[in-house]
Amino acid sequence: MRRWSWLTLVLVVSTTVAAKGEESSTADPQAGAALALFRQGVDAVQRDDIEWALRAFRASYRLNPVGDVLYNIATCEQALSNYPAAANAFQEYAVTKGDAMTEEDRVEIEALLAELTPRIGRINVDCDQQGATVWIDGTVPGTTPLGRWLAVEPGRHVVFVEKPGFIPSTANIEVAAGAQHDFAVTLERLPGMTSPDSAPGEVADPDLAPTRPAVPTETPAVSSGLEPWFWTMVGLTGAAAATAFVTGGLAVKYRDDFEAGGRSDTDLYDTTLTLRVTTDALIGVAAATAVTALLLFLLDDDVEAEPDAGDTPLELGLAPMGLVLGW
Repeated sequence: MRRWSWLTLVLVVSTTVAAKGEESSTADPQAGAALALFRQGVDAVQRDDIEWALRAFRASYRLNPVGDVLYNIATCEQALSNYPAAANAFQEYAVTKGDAMTEEDRVEIEALLAELTPRIGRINVDCDQQGATVWIDGTVPGTTPLGRWLAVEPGRHVVFVEKPGFIPSTANIEVAAGAQHDFAVTLERLPGMTSPDSAPGEVADPDLAPTRPAVPTETPAVSSGLEPWFWTMVGLTGAAAATAFVTGGLAVKYRDDFEAGGRSDTDLYDTTLTLRVTTDALIGVAAATAVTALLLFLLDDDVEAEPDAGDTPLELGLAPMGLVLGW
């Protein structure tokens, strides 16, 4: 009975995600691939293949991080008895939803977390510095302030907190099932780093201030024209094309291995799909930069030439959406 209960919840969430995905899939191929993977996950849930469903939902979320997918990920993790992963995913889902979460949804998430709590350990990291990176057993769950506790397997864990300019802090923590360990961290500044009361650019210890290189008295000559932009575009085109060639070759190889293995290796399937999407994106980047480089080359003379009296000079610029011409 319980299996059918959570299955119904997964399918309800899938309706929302599918609606969001269909709105953007026509304009964004990556969103379309994420939606296809999500639907594969829903189909796998319906045939009770939870491991495959979890892989599909994770791959979908990596391509297009829609918050509602986290609920399906958490539900699959719970069904597979991965209780810490389920608890973290439920909490991340609640944080992602934020004010959009209804009171009914909030009560449901709290009930699910209460059910998981006796089977997990909880670590709450409280740091006096914002933006510090938190590591637990070699993985990064987030940066401070986390705003939530972190679920772990009962037992011993290594917590490491770091931030540039500060001395890192580490601790070995033992957490029992159902218990919570509060880890308060105070990061000390490295010697010579700017203190909170110092003026901008002032160093706490003047003897440790870095020596700045002398400013040259003569301004080096800067070449005019579009040559730097042109060669930058050429370099980007070559890099994107070479990388696309490598990822495309790997995608073909993994696809052949997947077919030869009877289409049963889900890891090969996920890898092939990711490589294919990456290759398509790189080909698009290579094509765009190649066209931009060609235009820069053709218009080089026009940009550098002095306009005749009374003529409107030709202006060339690069904007976020591409090449812009004005006259």
